[in-house]
Parts: sequence; C-alpha cells; structure tokens
Amino acid sequence: MQSASTVRGRGSGRGRPWGGRGRGRGRGSAATSTGSRSTVLSGKVSKTATSAKTGTKTVPRGALKKPRGSRGGKRQEKPTLLDVPSLYAGDVIRDAQGNENKPDQPTFTAKQKGVALKQLVASVPQELKKTAQTDKRYLLDASKAFTGRGSARADGHGGWHIKGMKSSLKHYQLLGAAFFRQRESGLEKPQGGLCADQMGLGKTVMMLANIINGRRLKGESGPKTTLIVASPALLSQWHGEILKHCEPKYVGKILKLYGPNCKIESSDPKQVIEDHDIVLTTYGAVRKSYPKIETPLELQTSKEKSKWYQTYFHTHKGPLHQASFLRVVLDEAQAIKNHKASTSLSCRALVATHRWALSGTPVQNTLQELYPYFKFLRVPHTGSFRIFKHNFVEGGTPEQMDRLMIFLKRFMIRRTHLDTMFGAPLLKLPKATEKVQWLDFNDFERNIYEIVRKRIVARINGFAKRKELDKHYSNMFVMLLRLRQMTGNILMVETCMKDLLEREDLEKLKELAEAERHKKNVPIRQQQIRMLRESLAQVQSKNEAAPTAESLNGQEDTTAGASRSEAGGSSSQFGGNRSEAGSSRHGMHFNFQQYLDNLRNDSKWEELASRTVCARCSDVPTDPWFTSCYHIYCKVCIESLIAEHKRSEREESEEGSPTDEEKLPRCLACSDNIFTHKPCDDSEACKLALTSGDESDLDDPMPNARAKGKEKEKDWIDLSTKDVLPSAKTLAVKAQLLNWFDVKGDKKKPKVIIYTQFINMIRILAKMCQVEKWDCLLYHGSMTFSARDKVIEEFGKSPTKNILIASLKCGGIGLNLTMASKVICIDPWWNDAIEQQAFCRVFRMGQENETHLTRLLVKRTVDENMHDMQQRKKAEIDEIMGENSKHRRKLTVMELLQLFGPVEEDAEGNPFIMVENKDPLINPQADSDDEGMGDEI
Repeated sequence: MQSASTVRGRGSGRGRPWGGRGRGRGRGSAATSTGSRSTVLSGKVSKTATSAKTGTKTVPRGALKKPRGSRGGKRQEKPTLLDVPSLYAGDVIRDAQGNENKPDQPTFTAKQKGVALKQLVASVPQELKKTAQTDKRYLLDASKAFTGRGSARADGHGGWHIKGMKSSLKHYQLLGAAFFRQRESGLEKPQGGLCADQMGLGKTVMMLANIINGRRLKGESGPKTTLIVASPALLSQWHGEILKHCEPKYVGKILKLYGPNCKIESSDPKQVIEDHDIVLTTYGAVRKSYPKIETPLELQTSKEKSKWYQTYFHTHKGPLHQASFLRVVLDEAQAIKNHKASTSLSCRALVATHRWALSGTPVQNTLQELYPYFKFLRVPHTGSFRIFKHNFVEGGTPEQMDRLMIFLKRFMIRRTHLDTMFGAPLLKLPKATEKVQWLDFNDFERNIYEIVRKRIVARINGFAKRKELDKHYSNMFVMLLRLRQMTGNILMVETCMKDLLEREDLEKLKELAEAERHKKNVPIRQQQIRMLRESLAQVQSKNEAAPTAESLNGQEDTTAGASRSEAGGSSSQFGGNRSEAGSSRHGMHFNFQQYLDNLRNDSKWEELASRTVCARCSDVPTDPWFTSCYHIYCKVCIESLIAEHKRSEREESEEGSPTDEEKLPRCLACSDNIFTHKPCDDSEACKLALTSGDESDLDDPMPNARAKGKEKEKDWIDLSTKDVLPSAKTLAVKAQLLNWFDVKGDKKKPKVIIYTQFINMIRILAKMCQVEKWDCLLYHGSMTFSARDKVIEEFGKSPTKNILIASLKCGGIGLNLTMASKVICIDPWWNDAIEQQAFCRVFRMGQENETHLTRLLVKRTVDENMHDMQQRKKAEIDEIMGENSKHRRKLTVMELLQLFGPVEEDAEGNPFIMVENKDPLINPQADSDDEGMGDEI
C-alpha cells in the first residue's frame, strides 16, 4: 500500500528527486534499458557497436552510460515529482474531487525551522507519523537547496519564507522551487528544466522564488538578466505578480518589451537589455528578433549552408538574440510545440545559461510534442527529430517509454491536484463541480443542420469518388468547422448556407420558418427555459458524461412540457411567468423568416449561387471572373472567349461593318452580350457564391492581423436589431445565468466567464446579454493589448459587470481570473486539455468560492462525435500509459470522415459517408400520423 504522505499521483514508474545531481537515477540508463533490443540513436552516433567475440552490445558514443549506484550505505529516498500519465489524461476537476474529503495541509506556528518541522509531524494522525517523518526530511533538504545561509525559513504561519520574497511558499512549492535551484546550481545538463505542474498550483510564484534566490550577486561575472517570454496579457500579469510577491530591492530593474514599449530607443539595444535584471517580452517579439532565413540556391552542400547560415544569422539577428541571458523562462511554453514553426526556432536560438519552460499542458496529442522542449532546454543526446522519434516514440515499446522516463526524471517536474503530502492534497481549494449538459435542436435547427450536413457530405463523397481525400484534408476541416458553428447558432454560417443551399432547400426552410413564426410559442419557450433551469440545477455526478445524461428537447408541446414539470414538482421554484423565466425577451420568439428574406432578395446571389462552374470549360473556376449577366468564367477562359470573338470580328469586318451588338462577345451560358467582366474579388456577391469558407471566424489571438480600413459588411447578426435569433445553446446559457444570478438576500451575484472559439458567437452572446439587460464585457483577439488589460481590471472591480464573454484562444490560457467562480464552455475542443486550461483560470490558488464548469453539447451533431472522440482518447490513454504511446499528432482521413457520420466503402473500395435517415425533414402541415412521411435526408 502506498504511503499517503509522500508527494504522489497516478501511474507507475513515477519519480524524480527534487534535488541531487543524478546519483542513483534508476536501474536503466538513458541509452539502454534492461532487456531492450532497440537501437538507440544519439545526437552524435546513429548505430550501436556489437562485440564480434561476445555478441554483446556496447553503449553508443555520445549516449549516457548506465549510472553506478551510490557507494556504500542505503541510497537516500527522494520525493517523487513526476506524474507522466497525467500529461495526457489529467482531469483537474476529477483530481480535486478525489481529495475532497481529505484534510488541509498541516501547519505550524514556530519560526525556528527544526521546531516547525516537528510541529508538522505532530499534527498528522498517528497512522501517518512514519511517512510524515519522510516528508519532513524532504522539506528540510529542500530548505537547504537555496543559495545563502538562512535563505529559506519557516514563517510561523505554516509557510516558507524565501529571502527577498514578500509572499511565503507552501510545502509543495518549497519542493518545486528547490528543484529549480538544484537544476541551476548543479553541473548536470540541462541546467534548467520543464515545470509541468497542473494549472492553478502556482508555477509563477515558484519561478519568482528561483529568480530572486538565483540572481547574480554584486561582483559576480556573467549575464544577470532573466528573460520572461509570454503573451502580452500574461506579461501584464507577470509584472503584477513580481510587484506583489517580491521585495523591490531584490528584483532590480524591470524592462517591459511589449505593447507600446516593444521597441528600444537606443543605439545599443543589446546593452539596454543586459543592463536590466528582468525583461518581459512576447513570443512575437522573439520571432521578430530572429532573422528570416532563405538559403541561397547556389549553396548545395550542408557544409556550405551551415557556414553561410552562421554568418547570416550573426549579421542579421535582433537585440533579443544578440543579448546573453542568465535565464530564459517560457510561460505557457506549449507555444513552441510545433518544432518547425518560427516561434519554436526563435526561442531555441536565444542565448542563456539556464532555460525553463512552464506549461500545465505541455502534451496535448502525442509525445512527439516533447521534442521542442528537449531542443529548447538543450537536453544532451536529443539529436534530430528523426532520432528523437526513433529513441522515444515510434513503435511505442515499453523500452522507449522507460527511456523517456529516465530522461524526463532529470529535468521535469509534474504535480497534480490529486497529489498528496502529509496525507493531504497539495492545495485545498473550494469544491469544484462540472456538468455536461446535452441539448436538442428545435425542429427548424435540426432540419437546417441536416440540410447543410447533407450538402457537405455530398462534397466529401465527391472527393472520395475522385480519390482526392488527402488533397482536400484541410477543406474537410473547414467543413467540419461550419458544422461546429451551427451547433452554436445558425447565424454564424450565413456564407456557408449561401454557398451550399439549393432552391429545394430554400423552399423547405421557407415552409418551416413560416410555420415556426406563426406558432403561439411564448408559453412553449417559457416552459423550455424553466426545464433548462431545472436540468442545469442538478449538479452532475463525477462519472456522468455520456449523451444518455439528462437532456432537453429543443421544443416540446405545451402538454408534454406541463406534465414533465408537474412530475418533477420543482418548476415552481424557477417561476411561472415571463418575467421569472427571463428578464426580457430572448428566446420568446423564433423568427428566421427575416434572414431567408434577406437571402432571397439578394438577386445577384440568386443568379450566381446556381452557377458555380465555368460557363466555358464546365470545371471549377480557376481565378474566377463574372460577367455582366452574372455567369462565372475562369480568367483564361473569358480572355480566350474575347480573343476569339475579336478574331472573328476582324474576319467579318471585311464583309461589312458589324452592328454594335455584333462587336460584343456573347455569353456561352445565356447568349446575352457580355458588356463587362470583372474578377470576383471585386464582387461581394461573387464571394458569397464561390467561397468555401475558411477559419477566419475563429478568434485571432493577435490584433491588427486583418487589413485596416475595410468597413465590415453587415451580416445576419447585424440584421438582428432587437433580439438575436435564439439557439439551443443561447437558451441554455440564459437558463444557466438565471440560475446563478437568482441569489437571495445580500448574497452577491457570482461572476461568470463564457468561453467560445468563434468571434461571431461572442457577438451573438453579447446581443443576448443586451436584450436581457445584463452588463457584460468582451475579451478577444481583435482587441488591443491595453484594451484587454482594462477589461480584466474592470471585470475584477465592477460590482455590476458579472459576465465576461471571452475567446478560448485569447482568454482561456494563463490568465488569473479568480474573481469569477463559474465557467460555461460553448464549444468542445479536439481534446479537453484546452477546456481544462480555461476552467483553471478560476480554479486556482487564490480562489475563495466554490467553482463550477458547465459544458454545452448538442445531441446528434458533430458535438457528440467530438465528445465521443475525447472519451475514446481518454480510455486509450488510461489503458496504455506507462506501457507504450502510439497516439497520432493529427487525425487520419478516416477519423476525420467519421466526425461527419458513419463511413462505409463503395463497390470500388472508396470510403464514403453514409447519409443517415433517422432525422426526417418534418412537414409542418402534416398530421402526427403522417409526420414520418416527409422528405428525408
């Protein structure tokens, strides 16, 4: 039975001493493991030597040899600080719930270290005394790892004071900071590491303790500057944390190289940087400092290229790459996970004695993502990407996992909310709960979703028939993106609908919209809101996550809704009239007719929408142009048509003068004269007809990326002058907010963060809040950095601004938002690591209230397929972690196809997506007995 008091987590084979210089690191070596037959490639040698006489293998040159055991005596046990399985399958809420019933960390009142440690042991139950003695020894050793006599002392309040710090460290933070100090003061490479502690455990404070204790003393030679790289929002937070936790005289001079201060006004910017003690800058600034490399074509050999590169780089590198740093700290270091990207390359090129990467989610898909961390940290024997994969990833053998563990134990620290010390969780936070709320579309939403899905599936099946699935991989992702947007609100896919829908679809939607508009649906909508509130008020159990969880029909008839409420006996608590269901009108009406009218009244679109092939070559237009009669041609085709007409005109002119009409070419599609022809880029109508959509609707984390000076065209969201068109998810958001804001007495309303991946969904939610008279703030990538800082400040201070609508990319990583306690996630991500990152903006050190995460998913849509994929990934990880790792970096074509629906093969063996018939297009005029006889998809 494992000791409850040792710092631990899930998984076997864990363990990395916080200190020591590699003495007794384990039974295997970095190069070999017992019984392993695999060849290990090092950065210098790519094969193993074999003895001709004995047949035994020798360790390759450049690889680490098997370490010797300690000389004499029992090897001293060290605390284990590495939970590798949680890199993949960590679940913050589940981990925290696993420790709910355990006590808080023991405390002490003494300021003398020895007495304080004795008080810690004395305060634990008798059955934990033995292991508490071990934890006591860990803390004592950790307190000695800091530079300077008495630098780490007991503060008399259960914490540890580091000289130069205003704030004290918790027990586990002392171990973490000591690990940092041991890596930097030791001789073993790398003299830095990867801190992958789960979100909310205080990585920033531990690193600040390391920076303060590890600063250069007066008279010491060498660089003194610490460079901290993060997003602009996080840099503002870092600056605030430095001022909050550190004594000014120990910090020194701080240089802010971001936002309006991103340029150094000096003839010697390198010297300016090196004169400061701490420099705060962005990944973008590091990229800008890294010269763009375009190798001349005349250089053929690797030796020539290498020689040229060295000269070119040193001549053109910017000030951040000219300077020498004492240490470089990458916050949210998953930014470098693409080892070929300029962000990763530019960060690896920085010059520093110590290198640190901080990330609560360093691995999101595959262990291959560890490679850029190895390269940035300068881990010995890493080699090329090919060598790294050969040694650690490809094949997924137990030997490779053992080898990777041995490497990671040297320089990586990973603790979770499930880990314990002295029999108690490392950090006890107020209770955290989660609910996965499954929703149903109403009839109109379901039908329009299935129509669009049908058209998308037809296109993809066309790719399959032409054996072009691999070629159109990215296009399929865009189509999947459109389906994901539709689960949020159908207004987000206006352009996609104009591209895909045909006349028969419009007629069907016209009938459905007309029937929906004339329904007396206010009572139905009120009932739906009440039922949503009832369902959302039921906190989901730990293991409930499947679509079988309680869900609500998007539209039930009045009788069915009433009977369900009566059976539940609880609807009265949520009110029985409109004012109680919602303070205003959002969701009380569903009128899509205005959007159909807008679509149908666009005469240019109507003519262009049915003509998406070149009128001359009958192929998809290349560099499309449109004529005065609104037919589409390839540029080459229209030019050829005009040239041929001119030749014919010259020949006919010899027989007589042509008329005005004869001077003009005729359209091959309608025989009208072509008066003008223009590129489609000049026509918004043509764009609407031809665009297949891209990911421009995704929030961009960097402002000013789009062209300036272009006035945004009005779209369907702008068309909503009063209430925006409701959807299954906006109604669920409203119901959840009503529950949370329904407070009694003097109790304050909680602050809520709503995360979405799409900028247009932010606009829709903002309109909903406006209708409901709820003050809200927006936070997304189109805002300037200073505007984002002001929003966070106002959200924390304003007593009336209780809602923050944020993009998942921009507001879901790194920020400290403990002023909020409730989170709603609108859209699922490919894995739940990003969603957990978002929730941990509120579930973290400093949170004083109970927290809750609500995730909204629509049944029988791409939401359900993505959720199932998340669960499959979790199950596979739980099964194989510690044994092998065969996870792919990206989805296969088949996995991507399966997100659209069931996949089979045709007679020729080509995969195609089966079109399901379980969701008929409901005929609004049909009797209940005939409802199933409507048109089916």
